[in-house]
Amino acid sequence: MNMKINRFIVITLIVACLFVSCREDELGESIFDTEVPELNEDFFTYNLDYFLVENFRKPYNMHYIYKMSDVGSNMTYNVIPATFINSKKLAVLIKYLWYDAFLDVVDSAFLKENSPRIIHLIGSAQYNPSSGTEVLGFAEGGVKVTLTKVNDLNENDQENLEQYFHTMHHEFVHILCQNKTFPKEFNLISSEHYIIEWQTRTRIDAACLGFISPYAGSSVAEDIAETVSCYITWPKWFYDQVVDDWATWGVGPTWDGEDGKAIILEKLEIARKWYKDVWNIDIDELREAVHNRNNSVDSDFVTDLLIEYGLE
Repeated sequence: MNMKINRFIVITLIVACLFVSCREDELGESIFDTEVPELNEDFFTYNLDYFLVENFRKPYNMHYIYKMSDVGSNMTYNVIPATFINSKKLAVLIKYLWYDAFLDVVDSAFLKENSPRIIHLIGSAQYNPSSGTEVLGFAEGGVKVTLTKVNDLNENDQENLEQYFHTMHHEFVHILCQNKTFPKEFNLISSEHYIIEWQTRTRIDAACLGFISPYAGSSVAEDIAETVSCYITWPKWFYDQVVDDWATWGVGPTWDGEDGKAIILEKLEIARKWYKDVWNIDIDELREAVHNRNNSVDSDFVTDLLIEYGLE
């Protein structure tokens, strides 16, 4: 895997609005546009919009925003919109590799209640030059997920695909944790080793301290999200390499005598139990479903999906 760029995913918490109830006869005309927008007349755009309504909006009340919304973006970054072709490809892949993977192990009611309400695409990366890090995506208020670097999508590259869907699973963990409390005992396991400048740690240093990735060592919330998303989406050979090899190299005074492998597995077991007890999801089954679907994806497969849905 490419180790040259430290990557991370930001979660932004939005403060909930205060709602004031009124009698119906006191309400005037709504200041918001409550009309469902008409589909674009352009043939290709119409077909994509129709696909999005039928596969995302109607079943899950999810809005897939591929025409980049500047007000929905972080204005401190210089970014560009996603290309139309990659927006189409990512749409069918999100259905196949994310929604349908969950449906392999859980009923649709779970997704209808908990899945993101907005997925917002940005074409380019969001770089932090001061830290040398890169934002791959972020979640807001338990309802919105933003995915960056959409213009770099390459369906023939498994590592490239894993980047987007690792982000999706990572951000979804944040959403689930906002809906149901995660076990508090997780907070104490690595409490002495969280640091703001997480990018200064190598993958091996992080693993030896009990973090599945360097970014997991930035905070408890990111540790939880990385513990789950790395387990689900990383290739099994790479996950095993991190846990069985890298996490065991530093047992001794260099890493304060921490047993990285035991710590990572302890965190994973807490997450596994929480998913089962609270959400009735077996993350091992989910992991298997994700990997089975990932293995079938290449450019020909994506083309077939686009044709199937009338998008090619």
